This record gives sequence, C-alpha cells and structure tokens, in this order.
Amino acid sequence: MKRRNFLSAGVLLAGTPLLSSDIAKAFTPEHIEALVQETSTDEIADPTAFKYWTRLSNRVEPYKIKRPEADNRNAVATTADNRTSTATMAGGRGGDKVNAKLIGHYEGLQELAPSAITDAKKPTFVIYSAEHGFRDVSEVGDAELIEKGDVNVSVIVNTLRPSTNDIGLLQNAVGGSLKLDFGQKEAPPLPPLQEALAWSSIGVFAAIAADKKLPKLDSLKLDAATGTLFGNAQMVPLVGGSGQWKWSFYVQKKESTWLKALRFIGSLGRIAGPATPAVFAAFGLPAIAWTALSKIEDLYAYFHAKEVMSDWLYQGLQTPVLATQEAKEAMPLGGIPLKMGRNEYLVVPRDQTAALDQQQTNLEVKNGFLVPKGTKPLAAAGAATKTATDVTYISMTIDVKSRATKKTS
Repeated sequence: MKRRNFLSAGVLLAGTPLLSSDIAKAFTPEHIEALVQETSTDEIADPTAFKYWTRLSNRVEPYKIKRPEADNRNAVATTADNRTSTATMAGGRGGDKVNAKLIGHYEGLQELAPSAITDAKKPTFVIYSAEHGFRDVSEVGDAELIEKGDVNVSVIVNTLRPSTNDIGLLQNAVGGSLKLDFGQKEAPPLPPLQEALAWSSIGVFAAIAADKKLPKLDSLKLDAATGTLFGNAQMVPLVGGSGQWKWSFYVQKKESTWLKALRFIGSLGRIAGPATPAVFAAFGLPAIAWTALSKIEDLYAYFHAKEVMSDWLYQGLQTPVLATQEAKEAMPLGGIPLKMGRNEYLVVPRDQTAALDQQQTNLEVKNGFLVPKGTKPLAAAGAATKTATDVTYISMTIDVKSRATKKTS
C-alpha cells in the first residue's frame, strides 16, 4: 500500500469520524486489519513500540503488590523484568529504614510482562486521603469498597507533572502523547449491549512549529475545551463493579506522521495562541467497543512507530479495576481497587515509587498537585514545581457510586 493512503487515514483520524462514536463505520476491523497486513514488509523504525501497540498492549495483566522484607530487598529487586538496579527498586541508595509500602512488583507474574514492556515504566497507582495519607491502591480495604452491584465511575485527569529527569527527556523531544483507555470487562457486556465498551482519551503535546524542541514543562493539564474525555468528568458504567484500564505515555525526538496529525488537532482546538510554545490537547473515543479500539491501535502503531523511536514515561498493559467487594473476591490474581466516593489518585512510574515513598510524610495532594503539607490552595501549582521533583506523576480524581437500578412494578 502506498504511503499516501495512510496519510489519508491520518486525515480521517484528525476529523469528525474519530471524534464520534461512529468510528467503527470509518474504520471497520476488517479494513484496519487489511491495512496493517499490507505494511508487514515495511521497515519499522521502532519494532518494540510497534509490537507493543499491535500485539501486547491489550493483554490483561493483574495488579498485585508484594511488600519485600528488609532482609531480602535485594533478592526482590533483582527479579524485576527489566533488571532495574537493586538500589532503585529497594528504595534508593540501600537505606535500611525505607518504608516499603509503595514499593512493589508482580509476584510470580513475570511471564505476563513481555520484553517489549519496560518494567520500570509500568504505572503504579497511589491513592491519597487526609486520613490515610499515601497508599498503594492494593492497601484499600474491603470496607472501603461498595458491597456489590453495578457502579458508575467518573474520572477526571487533573495534571501531568514530570520529574526533573523526565523534563530533560521532554526538552529533547518535539512532542508526545498520553493515552488512557478505560471501560467495561470484555465479558459480560452491560445489557442490552452485545459488546463491552471503552472510553478512550488521547492527549497530545507538541511544539507549535515543526522540528522545534519543547520548552521546559513543569506541568501539563488536559484542556477541557478540545473534546477531551478525561479533562472533564467522564462517567464509565462497570458491570458488577469490574472493568479495566490502560495507561501509556511516550515522547519522540522527531515528528512522526501521528504527531503531525495530533498537532493539527490541537491547532483546530485553538488551545494555543502564536506566543504559546507548546500545546497539550486531547480528543476522545466515547463508548467504543474494545474490539474496534484494538484495531485502531494497529493504525496508532503504524503512524507513530514506523518512522520514529519513542521514549516512554509510562507503558502499561490492560489492568483490571475493581469497584466492589464482590468483584474483588472474583479476582484472585489481583486488580486495582477503586474506593467508594470521591478520591484523589496519583499514577507514578514504578521506578519512581521509592522516591515518593521516602518523602510522603511531608506531602499532600491539593488541587491535583503534590505539595508540602499546609500549602494554600492558590499556591499549589507554584509549590508543585519545587516539590518531589524526582517523581513523575499524573493526578486524577475518581468518583465511584452505585449504579441506580430501575424498579419493577
């Protein structure tokens, strides 16, 4: 297939079909599969990223944390898929008094993490409250979950704050993309639907001028005026309190066709004037079938992996989420508990959880920012630029409520 045909597909990606629930009409699974098969002999600039998007990202990986004992931290650390250094996984610099509650790895599940997945960049989920402070989500107790039944989960992505090291990574890039897929389990679907649905949001930040580097970015916020799903509250209904989500975020040093299309979408949204050096926009796919979304990712892989290498800030597989006690009991290998009510969460790369753990006593989350305790709300954004600068995090607010059932007469 000629390259111009894929560029035409890119125009469709940037247009109305992708921004509506009619995506399946624009790109049928058969159409997309045929396109990808015709590129099987093409040279791919980033085979690892291509493999991730086309074969691995939709694999479901349980979320299970094991707290290593003080006397076997080194042994635990060296079992990580990517052989991350013992000092990093055990809390840094070999300290004997490291609190290990936020430091974890998948116990006995290494075979579920293929080589294309960077273990250090897998998302770790932390819940914050004034009562309990910072906890890995695995520490949420059964009593903090809705007992049973269907639930509605509302998600708002507040901000992305990169660490000092990752700011350097961003400065060497021309753009990047944050992708969040969240939805129902693939079986059983919510009646009367025939297929389980997902709500997908794709954020993009890019230099306004082509081939220009990004400036220093202390924080990025999804713009609610450009059609994003998760910059505004987005309600996702989960059958029986069970669902799944997936987080990924990458940057690129050269502008791919995909970034060009996303930068074009950002300019359409008018979120950046002539003096603004970078944009962070988003667009979404509301209520799309998981099967159709997985085929769209084949195109996603082609556009962003064929031409340019990617550097990852987050790289995850689909992970179960559990909003009820009933769902938790049915998931023996582990999932991500979502506490009832409205709560604040942080998404942290696995290799940076130790840094957060060492500083958490003096920190709190305010207005979506990680700040010193006692920070005034209006000062939160400024204080965040000087707080826990060795930790990259995405902050989000999640509200979990029972789904009302219709009464029968």
